[in-house]
This record gives sequence, structure tokens and C-alpha cells, in this order.
Amino acid sequence: SNIRTVQTYDGTTLKYSLPPPDRMAYLTALTGSTKCKTSHHSMEIMDLMKKRGVKPDKVVYNQVLSSLASTKSNDRCELARRVWDQMEEDCKGVYSENAYKSLLSIFSKESSWEDVKKVNDVMESRAGATNSAMTDAKRQKNSSNTNMLTGNIIDKSSPDATLVPGYLKDLKLLEKVDAAKKPWYRVGRISVPTKAPASQHHDNITQARMEISFGVQTHRNPFLNGVTLVFYDAVSGEKLGFMLIRNELEKNQIDNKSNNTGTGILYSSILGMLVDENQRGKGLSKIFMGTWLKLCLDCNALPRSEKINKPLLALVLSNFGFVPVSQDKVDVEISPIKDLHKADGGDDLDALREKLGYDPKITVYSRKLSPGSGHFGEREMRTQQMVISRYPTDPQGKATAVKTSFDHAMINHLREGDLEQL
Repeated sequence: SNIRTVQTYDGTTLKYSLPPPDRMAYLTALTGSTKCKTSHHSMEIMDLMKKRGVKPDKVVYNQVLSSLASTKSNDRCELARRVWDQMEEDCKGVYSENAYKSLLSIFSKESSWEDVKKVNDVMESRAGATNSAMTDAKRQKNSSNTNMLTGNIIDKSSPDATLVPGYLKDLKLLEKVDAAKKPWYRVGRISVPTKAPASQHHDNITQARMEISFGVQTHRNPFLNGVTLVFYDAVSGEKLGFMLIRNELEKNQIDNKSNNTGTGILYSSILGMLVDENQRGKGLSKIFMGTWLKLCLDCNALPRSEKINKPLLALVLSNFGFVPVSQDKVDVEISPIKDLHKADGGDDLDALREKLGYDPKITVYSRKLSPGSGHFGEREMRTQQMVISRYPTDPQGKATAVKTSFDHAMINHLREGDLEQL
């Protein structure tokens, strides 16, 4: 019944009626359950809608699947299959890309790769059958996203082949590490010398070494987001940092004998890198970069980057032989904060820190940049611990570029057909 009874402060009893909840009321409740990450409530709300004669549409199913994707539960795959079946029945002829992406996310997290293949097949067939607003270029990009993998390339030539990233098929061959907040799979181990204070540099002193374990960690949706290359202290288990990697296969007319796929060129692109704040100053960024490049060589992948806007990461790429390729790149010079020109506040760094509200470690100079120009937001400046200087430093800073993607010199040889240089 919709009759409600309430008693006022003076003892008067009032009765009133409420209209039955409509679709918007249910959507509001679903939004709240999604934000609270209570997927069981989302399922209950959807079932209540049906019970009261309100038919769920694609927006409702988007909300329910989004809630399932963001909440861990033992029966998440089973619930997702149930919602999927109901969505196919209730939304015939209506294609909801977001709902299918949520399904991909759920099944990928639970390593249910047969379900991933089924969802992907439906997405491809629906995208081709419906009058979508995607351009041919965007559709081609979405198709290539399924190849943004690490390891073996997907073999789509066999109708029975499961559309599963090669590295995910091989995870069972690797050691799974559960000690971290999120599980990862150990690929290898490296031993590197640690930086010793100048006072300890002596021939009779054995240099200490750091043992580092590295491996791969899956994303929520590896088909779209690639993988993370993670690094841990092999002794203490402390996380040192990570690299974001996205790989893809591109067709090329050149017969690249060094590529074992026989169908094109495998590119490995770095999106970003993070060294733990407590581990900085130990040269780990170079170790991370070198490890990734060695993996590229081992699997015949050509290294490059996507658009980079972090000056220090750009500098590491430049030091390893990468060159900026974007026409709108911004050439910069990077110096330690102690070399900041006095006109920019270099004569009183304590006052500068107090003014900024954070402790900058580097200064970035460019003729195209100026403080407040909008090239870098306040949050970017703070997280990257940098300041923009109006004047070049003395000595001159190290040169690189930002707002650009990077290619390695070997890629230029390949594009020119000069395979002997590879």
C-alpha cells in the first residue's frame, strides 16, 4: 500500500498517499548503490522494478553492470551472466556499448576468458549491425585495442581460438605474488648496484647491490588498457614503482623478418612511469626503462611512447635514444631547483617553497613556457614537484621535449626500410 501514516508532535495522526516510484526514482536509487559499491542492492532494485511493472532499459542495465564491475563478490560472474541474459531479452535491438564494456571489465577481473570472448564477439557483431556514430577511424582504433597486449599476439585465424591476450594465457606459467595489495605475476629478477655516498667510493669497499623482482599486473580491462610492469624489492617486498605499457600490432608493408608474428609490427608504448617517493634518487627510473627495453628486444617489439607531458619521464626517454615526433612539441631544459635563476626566486628557495605550498625539486625552462601560461596545471606542477622558470639556468639544463610522443631511432630505420640497421 502507498498509504503512509505519521504522528505530529501534538499527537495528531495524519494519513497521506505517495505515488508509486517511477523509472527516475529507481535510477536515483541505482546511482546511489553504484557510488556506495553495493552491487547486491543494485540487483535488488532491478528485481523490484520488474516486480512493480517498470521495465528496465539499457540505462538501468548500465548502472547495474557498472555496480557489479566496481564491487568484488564471489558470485560476480554468475550475477553478470544473469544480468546480461536479461538485458538481451529486455533490450532487443538496442546496443549499449557501456554495458558491454562493464561486462568485459567484470569477466576480465575474474579471468573468465570464455565469457570475455563471447562479449567481444557480440560487441563486434552489434557494432557492425547498428547505425553507430563511430567513424571508420574510430572503429579501426577500437578493433586494434584488442591487440594492445603484452606477450603473444591474438590468433584470430582459427574460429575456435579464444580471444584472450597472450600474456594472460601464460599467467598460469608464472609465479603469482599475493603479498601486495593487488596480485601480480613475477617475470624475472635483476641485481643492480646501489648508489653509495661519495665518501664510501673506495676500491676496497664492495659495492652493495639491490635485488629487484619485476612482473606484470593486469588492468581492469586489459583489452583497452594494456598492462602494468611492476617492480618490487626482492628482499623486503616493498613496491619500488611501475610502468604503464600498452602494446599493439600494426600492419606494415615491410617484410620485417625480425618480427615473429608474420602479420605486422609489434609496438610497445609507454604511457607513464612512477617511482615510489621513498625510492627516488636511486636511479630506478633508468633501471625500469632498461628492463622494459630488454623485454621489447626479447619479444621483437619496437619501443615508443604515447604523448608524454612529464619532463622527467621525457628526459629518461631522451637519455635512452628516443626522439620527440610531434609537430607541436615543446622543447624544454630541466635543471635541479638549486640552479633556479635568482629572478625566479632562486636566491630564496625557502620563501619560494612557502609561497608554492610544496617542495619543488626541478625547474623547467622553455621559450614557449612561462609561469601561468596554462601548459601545466597547478596539480601537475605539484605532483611533478616542478616550477616553470622565466630565465635559463646556469649551467644550462638537460634538453628534452614535452607535449609529444617519442619514437626510438630504430623505428625510423624500419620506416625507411633499412632493416640491416635494426
